[in-house]
Amino acid sequence: MSRLILHIDMDSYFASVEQQFNPYLRKRPIGVSRKPQDRTIIAAASKEAKKFGLKSGMPVWEATRLCPELVIVPGHPARYAYLTGRIFGLLKNFSPLFEPFSIDEGFLDITDVASRYGGPEEVAHQIKSEIRRALGEYITCSIGVGSSKTIAKIASEMRKPNGLFWIKENEVQNWFQKLSVETACGINKRLKAKLSIMDIYTLADLGKCDPSRLRQAFGIWGHYLHLIGQGRDPLPLNPNYKETAP
Repeated sequence: MSRLILHIDMDSYFASVEQQFNPYLRKRPIGVSRKPQDRTIIAAASKEAKKFGLKSGMPVWEATRLCPELVIVPGHPARYAYLTGRIFGLLKNFSPLFEPFSIDEGFLDITDVASRYGGPEEVAHQIKSEIRRALGEYITCSIGVGSSKTIAKIASEMRKPNGLFWIKENEVQNWFQKLSVETACGINKRLKAKLSIMDIYTLADLGKCDPSRLRQAFGIWGHYLHLIGQGRDPLPLNPNYKETAP
């Protein structure tokens, strides 16, 4: 039986938390500063601000140029950490096989429990409802469903914000024909450039490439890249995963 993995990704997390706590900020374009005392960098932008092209890591001067109506608010790290704990605890009620991936995202293996809820999409809908009930209507998430962590993460990105998308096994290669290699988690710009030299541009190209050629170029990582391109990412969930600083 194929695995059923959910990738749960909170939408504009820091900004949506601030909007939930402060009604004045709702429906406004807001940027959350990196630290309470630091208003030089945008740590997170609300959905309304993203429509102007704002993104995490952008200097405040550039953000306010793109969106003059932007409201800059100080971040509250302790608040985000507390709510993340509540969200992750909620997710573990659906399946004990949960991997936190960052403060605002994680993977849930529902292979053995999906039928109990009526299928993976029903599990996802119930998760969304539980988060809304527990934390409020402004804190939403996007959920991707797939047979691996890689595919589930790709799926969640395709329907943001507040979306739900299932890339089924028989649809994987059709999508991979259209998706650039950097769509997959772990393939950065530098690796993308190296792959382009090998005429590998899409995830489908990656799956079709001779695995020995990839191993020669990238060592053991080349074997894993080939599996990613074939939609066969074998990595299990790691409940003890901890994000490390770059």
